[in-house]
Amino acid sequence: MYICLQVLADDGTVSNRVQIDEWKQKDVDVRTFIYSTMKPEKQVTLQGCTTAFEMRGRILTEYAQVSAENEPLSFGCGASSMRANLKKVFFFFE
Repeated sequence: MYICLQVLADDGTVSNRVQIDEWKQKDVDVRTFIYSTMKPEKQVTLQGCTTAFEMRGRILTEYAQVSAENEPLSFGCGASSMRANLKKVFFFFE
């Protein structure tokens, strides 16, 4: 996803309001998808996130820590797999 910045017209009005509103809706959709697919005990770590990008960062940090602790047991299902899956999710919503 990208961040949609305001573009001001000569009269000071926002000229790309539609694109900003679309971006905000996509961000809400992604946040809802991520939150609703997490286990309830993991949802707590996402509370307070205001963007899907922030949620992604928290998830990657948490799974990187867990993966490092369980490296011998991960069998390829650690943080790198989680990163790949998150990339697929974010690509879907672009």
